[in-house]
Amino acid sequence: MTILVISFSLALPRLPSIRLFLARTLCIKLSSSNTATKPHPTVVWSIGSKPKSEKRSNSGSWVRVYSSGDVYEGEFHKGKCSGSGVYYYHMSGKYEGDWVDEKFDGYGVETWAKGSRYRGQYRQGLRHGYGVYRFYTGDVYAGEWCNGQSHGCGVHNSEDGSCYVGEFKWGVKHGLGHYNFR
Repeated sequence: MTILVISFSLALPRLPSIRLFLARTLCIKLSSSNTATKPHPTVVWSIGSKPKSEKRSNSGSWVRVYSSGDVYEGEFHKGKCSGSGVYYYHMSGKYEGDWVDEKFDGYGVETWAKGSRYRGQYRQGLRHGYGVYRFYTGDVYAGEWCNGQSHGCGVHNSEDGSCYVGEFKWGVKHGLGHYNFR
C-alpha cells in the first residue's frame, strides 16, 4: 500500500468541515490520476508537526483519507487508530469517540445522514454496554446492548406514544416486559 504523507508546519484550522473538504478534494484528485488497476493510496496529514524520516513512530494526531472517501481524524498509536478520533463516513454520517486498534471501543456517538443517532458504549467496534439509539422515525431505545444488538433490560419508546419496558434478546423484545399502547 502506498502512503502519501503531507506535512503542514501550521496546523489546519480547527474547523472539521475545512479539513474534511481538503481531504476529500485531495482524495478525488488522487483517484482521478490513478488507473483502474491501481488501488487508491491512503493520504495521511500531520497536524501541527513535521513528520520524521521513515523511522518515525506513526503515533500522534493525523488525518487519514481512505479510497472510499471516508476520513479518520484523530490519534494514532503505532500506525493504528487509537485514542480519540472522528471517522466521517463518505456522505452518510460519522462516529466520534474512543478507538482501540482500529475499532470503536469505549464511549462514542454515531450519527447518520437520515437523522438516526447512537450515543453510548462500544466494544471491539460494536455497540456493547449501555446506550441510547434515536431512530430517524422518532423511536428511541435506551438500554443494554451486546455485540451490536439491543440485549438485556431496556425501554423502547415509539413515535406514536406507545412504550415497552422490559427485556430484549438479540434485538427483539423477549422475556418479561410491560407494553403501554397509545
